[in-house]
Amino acid sequence: MSLPMTVWSWLKKQFSTHTVRSVAAVFLALALLVTGGLWAGGVFRAKEVEETFTYLPNRTYRVAGPDPPEPETLGELLHADEPDVDILLRHPEIAQELLQAEVLTDIVDSRLALNNLRSLDRQLSERLGEAPDSLDMIDLAELRAHAGIGLDAVASEWDSTYRLLATTYSPGLSSGYFPGLVPAKAQEQQESLATAKSATSRLLKAADRNAITAIPANMNMKCVWQAPAEGLVHMVPSGAWLPELGYKLFRIVNGSSTLIDEQLAAPQDGLNGSLGLADDAWIKELYAQAALTPAKLTALGMDAAKFNEIAYKTDSLQPPARVSGALDFDKMREALITIPSGLEQRIPETDLLLRQPIYVMGRQDNTLISSAAIRSRVQQKFSVLSPQTSPLISAIKSEPGGDAKSELMQSILSARQQIATLSFVDDAFAEAAGFLIRDDLTSLQLPDGTKITYRVETPDGAQTSRSITAGTETGLSKPLGLNGYGIDGKVPLRWQQASAPAEKAILSGYWIERQLEGESTFTQINDEPVVVSYLLDETGVYFESPVFFEDTVDNGLNVTYRIRSLDVFGRTSEYSDPISFLVEKVTPPNAPAVDPPDLSTDLAASDAARQAIAANPGQLGIVLPIYTDSPDTVRFTIYRAVAHGAQSFGPPEVLANLTYHNPMPDAQPTFGVTSRELPQVEPVTKNNAKQLVRTNYVKASPNLIYFDANVAEGYTYKYWVSAWDSWNNESAWSKSASAGVPSAVKPAVPGALSISMLSRELPDFSQEPPGILHDELVAKKDLSASAAGSVARVYATDIETVKSADQEGIAIGHFIPAAEKFSVIDMQYDNLPEDKYIHLFVAVRGEDVLPDGTARVRWPAYSGDGLGGYAVYVPEFPLQPLELMQQMSRAELVELGRWRQLNDQPVSENQFLAGGLSSTPGSFALFLICLVPEGAQPGQPADGVSGIGMLQGISNHFALMAEGGFVSIAWSAPDDPQIKHYRVYRSEVASFKQPVAASALVWTMVGDPIKAPKYTARVAQP
Repeated sequence: MSLPMTVWSWLKKQFSTHTVRSVAAVFLALALLVTGGLWAGGVFRAKEVEETFTYLPNRTYRVAGPDPPEPETLGELLHADEPDVDILLRHPEIAQELLQAEVLTDIVDSRLALNNLRSLDRQLSERLGEAPDSLDMIDLAELRAHAGIGLDAVASEWDSTYRLLATTYSPGLSSGYFPGLVPAKAQEQQESLATAKSATSRLLKAADRNAITAIPANMNMKCVWQAPAEGLVHMVPSGAWLPELGYKLFRIVNGSSTLIDEQLAAPQDGLNGSLGLADDAWIKELYAQAALTPAKLTALGMDAAKFNEIAYKTDSLQPPARVSGALDFDKMREALITIPSGLEQRIPETDLLLRQPIYVMGRQDNTLISSAAIRSRVQQKFSVLSPQTSPLISAIKSEPGGDAKSELMQSILSARQQIATLSFVDDAFAEAAGFLIRDDLTSLQLPDGTKITYRVETPDGAQTSRSITAGTETGLSKPLGLNGYGIDGKVPLRWQQASAPAEKAILSGYWIERQLEGESTFTQINDEPVVVSYLLDETGVYFESPVFFEDTVDNGLNVTYRIRSLDVFGRTSEYSDPISFLVEKVTPPNAPAVDPPDLSTDLAASDAARQAIAANPGQLGIVLPIYTDSPDTVRFTIYRAVAHGAQSFGPPEVLANLTYHNPMPDAQPTFGVTSRELPQVEPVTKNNAKQLVRTNYVKASPNLIYFDANVAEGYTYKYWVSAWDSWNNESAWSKSASAGVPSAVKPAVPGALSISMLSRELPDFSQEPPGILHDELVAKKDLSASAAGSVARVYATDIETVKSADQEGIAIGHFIPAAEKFSVIDMQYDNLPEDKYIHLFVAVRGEDVLPDGTARVRWPAYSGDGLGGYAVYVPEFPLQPLELMQQMSRAELVELGRWRQLNDQPVSENQFLAGGLSSTPGSFALFLICLVPEGAQPGQPADGVSGIGMLQGISNHFALMAEGGFVSIAWSAPDDPQIKHYRVYRSEVASFKQPVAASALVWTMVGDPIKAPKYTARVAQP
């Protein structure tokens, strides 16, 4: 009996004898078998935690627009994020508004407008400071004339071939090309800009501080009636200091004068510290500092009259121009809460330019939308330029010991200013020191309407008077327009100032009260009244501070504010309407850093990468170590772009989000401090791999080691990482890092070869009479002369291609960096530039073209060495939509058709002035910018003279001979994204009469790398 039958018989016997036990054993075996299968299938592996992530902040935010709208008025231009001087040329009406402004405040309503005007002024200076020959000028109309199409060509006729060129011009221009047209337009533009520059220089001219005027010595008096019957008088000196004997105050009613008090505001009580106030000691120091003692006069080297002459001067006795800070307040908030609109605005600018082959002029630079750039721009946009020091103070500084004298003088004046300010904001001090007088009028029983005059007299007889009317009160109105917001633990506040002149004259400040979340009452938060401040700009205009008061409150707290005003008499207004808001964090973490990624099969992987590889044994993947130095990081987002083979990278997409429990201390770590603690990591399953998250703080150790298991052979991957805080603020992206997964698959075999002969038409000397001798080879210099007097040879091959190439100055099979003007590059001639010569493609939108059809074509400059200049080409084929062309590679773009060179000499700068463009909105012009190496000779191919390996004399000889033609080899390109380039091999055979085995031939590589599926080789004369 066989073994299987024996086992089967035994099993049957066991089931019959031990039925229950046998059934249990069978079920156990089946359970083990199923469990093993499920385990192998991954059913019992750790499940990924499903988390939901959002990509917008958990706070108030504003989304940046894709492209700012073009300003149409001067006001819009001065409120723009990045004002451009070319807008003055595109919109002459804006330039006219600028010219019509008589004074700065006619057009400047904010610090933002002031600094944008200064930006325009700088741009104008730079533009006008260009050397006359520094800007290359290219007129596309010349190309049309070269092609035989006039300026007044029908649009449809021209667009069918040359889509980028303008087809309509200003009335009065006749058909044809005018050589000086673009230079003439450039001159007109310079004249327009010079006119605009004269306006900006005039408006921004620094105020003349040499024309100073003495401030008259008098008393600044403020008087009000207060019910039921009290006159309040406040006075401070102006143009002088407190006299030793103080002042006398008189009341005059119905022609009767009464002395109310004398020795008012005399400094002696302050110097003695006997005012009876809590701050007497500090006030005593102020009075001592303000006193002009004989010792101080000796140190200053002047008498009291000279001191007063220097100290009490002003630029003008006229009220200064003032500009509100309200618009700046709103614009600052708007800027600080702005976020990019999507991935296209988040990707680093350098990577965006690498991904999109066409550089679009006028597009908003992504760098400008980053949080760090916005904060830096806020500091610049909302500042003022301080004026130069007073010439009198400067004169003192120039004297021997001038710094000490200047410091002493400033110390005296500062103390006097503090005492005067204290008299405005502290009614207890003002009354004790004699600056504030409360005159009880009850006993006079004055009827309403009675005029009451108060007169102050100085010891030398100078007088100042002010009048009030009995029964007519000047009260304080309820403050309006309280506004504020909470950003990054700071709360800036501002409000509307009183509009009534009488009220404005007596206001001295504001009290601010705050109620935090969880508190039941308001608390006053300022020890001294808030005074609205102004900064003097060098133009002589005072710019109001955008922020009147800034409070400090922790992020995440709801807060409520209210204010009330205070006058010089100590009276307060009713409270303003309260405002409430949440204090929000808007500044994101710093951008993470990433190490170069490692492939899991890389034996030389970093220590961090080996950790991730060990955690994912047997898996193919790319390891990306990630670092952050921000203690507020709570999440990482990894973005990835994919390139298949030699294709371009696609758009970035979110690859993974990982929550991060940050072990870093709240304070920034001290650099240079090392730790002996070893990094500890916790594996987190994400995207079918274990990701290692660090759980303790160890300097210079990755915070996250990401293992990308979703990779395939033959693909290259580019990564970026961003960090997020608990408010869902996203950092700037890290620098990109790339890695590829090699493929063992060989590239597809190119299609069948197509070989043709491009013959040069040479003279047939066989028809010449006997005795006439000719060189065996026809030299290039003799080609035209020989052909003119001889019969041409008969060819069965293509002779037109070489003819057209000669006419266009083309070297078939070779790119010429320093080519002649109007020369052509085309696949037909196999003279397309190698990628190293292609700098970039530039698109000029119709919206960026000036009304005269010109535009400054600009591009990022080449940053390498050995640059001799740029060559500019335009397409001679219909353009596809810009969005589609941006998806192509540089090689695909240049292979679309014929390109014609516009310049005869290399463009020296990374810009030129182009004429003949269309300003139609939605249209665009396309330019190909190629690099011209330093020392490139006109007409010399990029690969130099052929004949390497020959003796120099022989090489030069054959270089002077006309070729017999070219052999052109073409093949169909396989649909294989792995193909990066081709190599062409050649073998020579004695004859084609007998079949030859290709494997038996000796092959020599003659072309590498070949980008396009075409190769052309020179053929000697037969």
